[in-house]
Amino acid sequence: MNNPPIIEVFHNGHFWDLAPGLTGTSSTFGGPVMHTITSELDLDGAVIHNIATLKLVKFGVTKPDFGFDIPLIFGVCHEGCEIGYRKTATHAVEITKLDPEEADEGFPYYGYPPVIPFYQLGVIESGVTDGERLKDSLYNTGWEVSESKLYVIIRQHPNVGHCLFEGDEDTEIAFEYCPDSGTFRGVTQCT
Repeated sequence: MNNPPIIEVFHNGHFWDLAPGLTGTSSTFGGPVMHTITSELDLDGAVIHNIATLKLVKFGVTKPDFGFDIPLIFGVCHEGCEIGYRKTATHAVEITKLDPEEADEGFPYYGYPPVIPFYQLGVIESGVTDGERLKDSLYNTGWEVSESKLYVIIRQHPNVGHCLFEGDEDTEIAFEYCPDSGTFRGVTQCT
């Protein structure tokens, strides 16, 4: 495949494979964090990156209580990061969990950019899934899968000119979003 997926989205028995450099989803990869971030946690030593912004309507989520777009934010520079957050308004999120709370100097590599390069995303494949593909994609998270939630897997990609995790193409970021509560969780996992 010349343009493999950088993101896999799963919701309600369907999947969408997204690749950079295409259009049609109004979703994006990278770019600056466009949401106001609040937290009761001490985030002074934290480094939060915008991994992607997804437009929910394209993926069958039509509940607008928390806005029609979702930010996928993550502490890439926090080794073994686990994050939890919730949308509190259309362009605001509250981080409820960040472990570890401080970024690690030189992780994932020295000179890691403060903003991940920005790309438009388009669908290269979509369809119905029986759930096994999703379970296989989330194998290392320990999460129970729920069809009412939206799941996202972020992978390394050869065509974006940026490595999420240097020299480790086996590392992925997995997100779970609950449209009913506006809550997110994200973890890294190795394939």
